[in-house]
Amino acid sequence: MKNLTLKALREKPWIVVKFCILFTAVAGFVSYNFGGLKIGLPAALLITVLSIAYWRIFDEASDVFFDINQADGAGAKTKKVTGTMSKRIFYSSLDYVLAASSFGLVIALKELGFSYLTAVCGIWLVIDIPSSVIFVAIYEKTGRDMTLGRSYRRMANVILSHSKIAGSIVFIYEITLASFWSGPDYTVLFFKDELKTRVRLAVAVLSITAVHAVLWTAVYWLGHDNILELIKHLKG
Repeated sequence: MKNLTLKALREKPWIVVKFCILFTAVAGFVSYNFGGLKIGLPAALLITVLSIAYWRIFDEASDVFFDINQADGAGAKTKKVTGTMSKRIFYSSLDYVLAASSFGLVIALKELGFSYLTAVCGIWLVIDIPSSVIFVAIYEKTGRDMTLGRSYRRMANVILSHSKIAGSIVFIYEITLASFWSGPDYTVLFFKDELKTRVRLAVAVLSITAVHAVLWTAVYWLGHDNILELIKHLKG
């Protein structure tokens, strides 16, 4: 906090905008996923205060995340931030659609008497592999990263360059969530620097989607009765 002087604020008004974006994004994400504003607002405040305390790292990391250069004017910055946020909204929305589709497919196969292994193969071949391959292929051919995996990796690299501990935490976090929460396509693009060749990229897509399919099929397979009861209750 002490490093964020009034002079710095006057010289870099753009950073104030980024603090506001950070607070809003964290408050919205935590509130939606973990119990409302009572948790979301304190979490957003804590993360924003920590970012202010280390504002130089935050400033550099957030700029590389949005792919913003020093020469960019206000219009260019606004366009890049809007584009990044649009990608995040699109990818998150699609994730819900794919999750609903996966759940529906598992229920259908189970009700029709198919085995758990068949359901795993169905999720893997029909949903996980095609969706992941499409996003990775888009990046490989056009350089457009709809998952923001590369953006998060650039940000992680900046944090690591300033703090080995903080950077290691970011990478451990990504590795922990890679198989069961983060989208396989996002995970592959985040770790693309290590994969390097297209053969390794393909093996990674197949491997991570396989693990993803096994875990989430188990969740839907074992919990579908409870989920169906919840849906019936919500419908009244």
